[in-house]
Amino acid sequence: MTGKSGKRVTIKDIARETGASIATVSFVMNNTGSVGREMKARVLKAAEELGYRRNQLAKTMRTGRSHMIGLVLPDLCNPFFPELAHSVGEAARRSGYAVILVESNDGQSEAEGLERLAVYGVDGICWCPSSKRDLLTDLNISVPTVVVDRPMPNHDMVTSNYAMGGKLLADYILASGYRNIALVTGPKNFPGTAQRRKGLVEALDGRIPIAWECANAFSIEIGTEVRQALARKDMDLVVCANDTIAIGVIGALGELGRRVPEDVAVVGFDDIPWSVLVHPPLTTIRQPLQAIGAQAVSLLIARIERPDAPLKRVEVDVELVQRRSTR
Repeated sequence: MTGKSGKRVTIKDIARETGASIATVSFVMNNTGSVGREMKARVLKAAEELGYRRNQLAKTMRTGRSHMIGLVLPDLCNPFFPELAHSVGEAARRSGYAVILVESNDGQSEAEGLERLAVYGVDGICWCPSSKRDLLTDLNISVPTVVVDRPMPNHDMVTSNYAMGGKLLADYILASGYRNIALVTGPKNFPGTAQRRKGLVEALDGRIPIAWECANAFSIEIGTEVRQALARKDMDLVVCANDTIAIGVIGALGELGRRVPEDVAVVGFDDIPWSVLVHPPLTTIRQPLQAIGAQAVSLLIARIERPDAPLKRVEVDVELVQRRSTR
């Protein structure tokens, strides 16, 4: 690789500098073979002084492993996903892997991103799908993969424990004395939307009526149907599929002259950084993204090492974070 002088530095240059054989230098730089302590120190010192960097492409061709993983995420404007990317990146770095990040804003960009990662020769992919469609199977891409946050069969998965989140929220709603709730779900083509709704509804078990239910994009921009529903006065709590929707709902209620939480309370799901910045701060279900990222990378490395191992699904515990958007 290019050294400090601007010239490409090779193991031949290190061998010439130290008087060692090319094989000895190769053993040292690849941490293989048996080399004496003194010679190893001399080779490493020369490599540093010359500005040598390993040729990862050559190593990939030799070993069949790139030590790179792909990370495919939708909507990086939503702070949930940059935080998830950070947690995956940290876990990958600790395990000796670099991460190639791909943003997928729609099905086409998602498919193109997955194909590009396969062409780049990544060892594995962490993927947060943008829909129920299994693009990896459709595109016949055979790369070890872990699906994150969005349940999908036929792949290893790491998700939050939606049933636990539903129970925590249901217990809180019942204990707080709310009488009529409304649901603002996410887009219907997102698998996690149905899972979050199911967890809450099953835990409530019909003990509180649902005044109305509408879908909205995972965005602070609130659609016309939801805005019209929010103008109704037959609910005292709005449960939102994620925090960005909840933040948008708080703003929409303010525009309607409704106070949060005095007139209508609002809860979200995720605990993104914006949750403490909105007024009033948002009550929500916290997804532990550091744990999710670490589990995803751990599962992926295990899949890379054992491609034929049984599929695994890991559910990470969540917790209720109470703030002032509920009474």
